[in-house]
Amino acid sequence: MVKEFQNEFRIDRIQIEELKNTYVIEGKTLFFIDSLWAENFDFKKQRNILVLTKNTRVNLEAMLLQNEIDQIIVDRSSYPSVKTRWKKTCA
Repeated sequence: MVKEFQNEFRIDRIQIEELKNTYVIEGKTLFFIDSLWAENFDFKKQRNILVLTKNTRVNLEAMLLQNEIDQIIVDRSSYPSVKTRWKKTCA
């Protein structure tokens, strides 16, 4: 599959790296919070975005009260009841 992608888009070199829990994109820190999440993230940076995935058991209300969060993204891997609870917390 990687070779097909490489050929289709004429990519000379592919580098595979381990996935991280945080990325900085356009000045915003993107935090991936999943079911294996550890509560030792550094949220001191401004313009934080949370990506909630895999039914994480994060206390979203406490996190929102204690940190500067600009945006929350929820993927489809979480149960509908969990997504509903997160939506109510953000309202």
